[in-house]
Amino acid sequence: MVTANDRIEGLCSTPEYRQEFYVEGTLLMCCACRISLNHKKKSVLDDHLGSTKHEVTKNAMDNSVDVQPNTHITRLSEREQLNLDLVQALTTADIPLEKFR
Repeated sequence: MVTANDRIEGLCSTPEYRQEFYVEGTLLMCCACRISLNHKKKSVLDDHLGSTKHEVTKNAMDNSVDVQPNTHITRLSEREQLNLDLVQALTTADIPLEKFR
């Protein structure tokens, strides 16, 4: 019997399988669709890779904008910027924030 790990890393594996699927416990998951697939039959995996749903999801994932670390604070209001500057100044001066209650 072929395990999910064998299907990805074993003799039955292809480079495309390593890119498109991952193993979570005993389940074989599609990276793009986030669904589990029957890893026991290679035809199920091949059919899924050729499906319209997979192609649409993969294209949407490829076209989405990747968020870089620390870019979630892109636009701050004046008040938020003032609060951020105050906290930075106080921590630089080693003044505890509890003093301002």
